[in-house]
Amino acid sequence: MAGYSTIGSAVLHTSFGQVWFWHLMLVLATCGATASPWRYPLLLMLSMAALLSLAFTGHAAMYDGLRGAALQPDAASLGGGGVVGGTVATVVNAALA
Repeated sequence: MAGYSTIGSAVLHTSFGQVWFWHLMLVLATCGATASPWRYPLLLMLSMAALLSLAFTGHAAMYDGLRGAALQPDAASLGGGGVVGGTVATVVNAALA
């Protein structure tokens, strides 16, 4: 079983772990923003930042150099396209209900 020092090294001493750490911090900040009086602009900005931070994880973070730099905006645009497509479908279904 991995100890806390091993897990801490994997999270804080690798670029992949650092990206996931900051992604989780954005998600927690988004949850906290629901109690704010300025919740709607905060939720919009924090949700967009959390979505875009996913572009730096997974297969897009696997490569270095030019190939990695080319994959990260591509992953962000695919994630954003999925959210926009899902939102449009939800609005259309709500209008038909």
